[in-house]
Amino acid sequence: MRTKIYFHFLLFAYASLFLLGISDNLRGPIYSDILKTFSVDPVQGSMFFSVTSICAFAGGFVTAKLIRRFSHYAVLQASIFLCSASLLLMSFANSFYFLMFGTALLGVSYGWMGVVQNILVARFAPHQRKQQWLTGLHTVYAGSALLAPSLIAYLFERVQASGGPSVWRTGLQAGASFGFVIFASAWWVFHTRRDQLVL
Repeated sequence: MRTKIYFHFLLFAYASLFLLGISDNLRGPIYSDILKTFSVDPVQGSMFFSVTSICAFAGGFVTAKLIRRFSHYAVLQASIFLCSASLLLMSFANSFYFLMFGTALLGVSYGWMGVVQNILVARFAPHQRKQQWLTGLHTVYAGSALLAPSLIAYLFERVQASGGPSVWRTGLQAGASFGFVIFASAWWVFHTRRDQLVL
C-alpha cells in the first residue's frame, strides 16, 4: 500500500507541474489582448510577467518552512488551489492593478509548486528510477508549453464564432477549471487516505 501512496504523490507532482506549465505558457499568447483591454503600454504591461517572477521567488523561499510546519501534501494542495484561484481572479479583473494582484498570487503559487514538486519526486520516486522521474518533470513542462498556444488558438476560434467574452478571460478560466479538477482529485485522494500518509 505504501508504494501506491507514493505513486499518488508522484502523479499529483506531475499534474501540478502540467498546470504550472499551462498557466505559465498561456500568458504569452494573451499578453497583447491584455494590453488592449486595459490600454497600457508594453513597459507597464511587462509587470504582467515581472510581478509573477518576483512573487515566485518569494514563494519558493518560504516553501521549505511551510513544508516543515504543515506537510508536503498540504503545501502541494495549497499551491494547486492558489494557482487555480488566481487564474480565475485574473479572468474577472476590471483594472490592470487588480490583474497584478492576481499575478502576484499566481507567482506565489508557482514558488510553492516548483519547490514541492521536486521534493516529492526526489523523496518518493523509486530509487533506481529517481533520475528518470526528475527528468520527466522537464518533459511534462515542455508538453504543456506546446499545448498552451494550441489551446488559445482553439479558444480564439470558438470565442469569435460565438461572440463571447474576450479570449484572454476565457483562456484563464479554462486554466482555472483544469486546476480545480486537479485540486479536487488531490483533496479526495489525500483526505480519504489520510491515515496512511506517513511523511
